[in-house]
Amino acid sequence: MSTQERNKRALRRWYDDMWGKCNHLLVPDIAGAKYLRHDLTGANNLMTSEQYRDIVEIGLQNETVTDFTYFLIAEGDYVASLGRYLLTKGRQWDWVQLFRLENAAMVETWLPAMGGTDILAYPQPHNVWTGTELPPALPVTVNKELVSDWYRHIASRGDCADAGRYFADKVRVHDNIIADVTLAPAAYQQVHIEAQLQCERITDLQLFMIEEGDIVVAAGSWRLDGARQWDWVQAFQIENGKIARTWLPGIGGNDTSLTHGPDTAWAPDVMPAGSYRVATD
Repeated sequence: MSTQERNKRALRRWYDDMWGKCNHLLVPDIAGAKYLRHDLTGANNLMTSEQYRDIVEIGLQNETVTDFTYFLIAEGDYVASLGRYLLTKGRQWDWVQLFRLENAAMVETWLPAMGGTDILAYPQPHNVWTGTELPPALPVTVNKELVSDWYRHIASRGDCADAGRYFADKVRVHDNIIADVTLAPAAYQQVHIEAQLQCERITDLQLFMIEEGDIVVAAGSWRLDGARQWDWVQAFQIENGKIARTWLPGIGGNDTSLTHGPDTAWAPDVMPAGSYRVATD
């Protein structure tokens, strides 16, 4: 069994048996003894798996899962997931998340914000990344280069009219502005990116990407006018050498002008083809 297969198997257990059954006691069996989190619990937050078990217990207390679908890709020591998770109290979490594993145990994760209906999943001041979080790059591929070039196009204040160099004629978008919309490339860049940037200068762009099949997942960060900051994990689907679909349910950092609200919660058909559906009671 390859490293990628072993790592995916660990994440299947994480989602099917732990999150899917609200069984926090399994956390130390699946995560490493030390678990470094760049997420809703804080930036560069190193904790034991037992400490994280106790956090999960609080979050899932008196809850059961009513609907749960997730999707996985893997490259090297990394696995990325897209998820849609609903609980009995009306809470919904939508996410794109990245994990690093050692010996098929999760030892590091990146999740600066989630979408859905739970305000506790939206960005918080304590989880702003410090600039040390992202790992060294994995080998570059044609699809990764496409995604990287688009981010650099944004950072260099490239014209929205040129977005067609990177995107298909129509791009399906699931992000913090709207749950599901299909747009022309220029409209996506202008309305969903440029309108939120509200600035002329982007610096300190950092990117890390993994790829499997037609999906690229990118963890990234940049600063706006030297003050505001975005931290994110975003997924892209590539078709015929262009980006055809993207998922970005939440953007972390310290930019309070960004909006995250329950009206952007994902419907079932937002999840990619080939997603796993967890059986619920």
